[in-house]
Amino acid sequence: MMSHARADTSRELTPVEARIAQTFVRPEHLRAIAAAARAGSFAVSFRASGQLSLKRLANGAPAKGHDILEKTIKPGSVQEVYGADSERRLAQIERADIDGYVGHWGRDKLLGLYMGPAANERDTPMLFAALRSTPSGHRYYPVDHDDLEGSLALLKRTQGPSGTAGSFWRSLPYTGDYDTHDMINMAGHRAPVPSGSRDEHRIMRSLNVAIEAIDPIRKASSGSHRLIQHGPQHNYVAHMRTNEQGAVIDEAVARASFPLAMCDRGTWSVIETPEALSAFYRQHGVVLKEKWREKRANTFTA
Repeated sequence: MMSHARADTSRELTPVEARIAQTFVRPEHLRAIAAAARAGSFAVSFRASGQLSLKRLANGAPAKGHDILEKTIKPGSVQEVYGADSERRLAQIERADIDGYVGHWGRDKLLGLYMGPAANERDTPMLFAALRSTPSGHRYYPVDHDDLEGSLALLKRTQGPSGTAGSFWRSLPYTGDYDTHDMINMAGHRAPVPSGSRDEHRIMRSLNVAIEAIDPIRKASSGSHRLIQHGPQHNYVAHMRTNEQGAVIDEAVARASFPLAMCDRGTWSVIETPEALSAFYRQHGVVLKEKWREKRANTFTA
């Protein structure tokens, strides 16, 4: 499977794939995912990651898991926090080159950037000493929203393993991961994989291994750099209720969002609506348990 992913890297993207590569997954990852889905006989769909998150993934940024609930720094989240002042604040954020990272937000301002594990006491001691902790225990780099460039100076001069600063800092804060919406076993009895099942783990691992084969920084064994961090959205609520009882369920994750990018055994398409997704299930003979049909109906109308 890994060699198939490598062999696909030179293939020109189709128009549909080119559209998907703009907002859903990076083009090199798209090819790897197609190879994995073809070899493993499964279908997997993705929610839009957004151009800003894809830009930061290209910088080598770690991908947040579902334990980090705060939003990436993008026009919508800036508008939500700053309101009438959002245009000016967004321009400052873009000049400072921190859009697309996961922000730690106060009630009315940006407080900092969530930092990945490469910002640690051994490798980046000066930077590590400046980090603070969120109430949930995650480390973040504090920023002054009235002096972004000044407050970011320490982060931006942090040296990498080679002893030079340059763009190393861009690989330190968290950005978004790849959120899957559906994982479907297309061999034999066609059905969505159950939460926590062997099939779910098999598909997640095969995707991460294929991505690692063409993007070595995205190690399948890395908790922060693998891009498929958790099971599909249609399993999210079941996973939380079974494995993380008492934890807050993120409604933004639980609610379906369209369009979706679907990779069915190597062939990509864009699914625009809930009705189109239901039609995909019917046309491919995918069987849904009654409880899942009810849950999907409730999710689509939420």
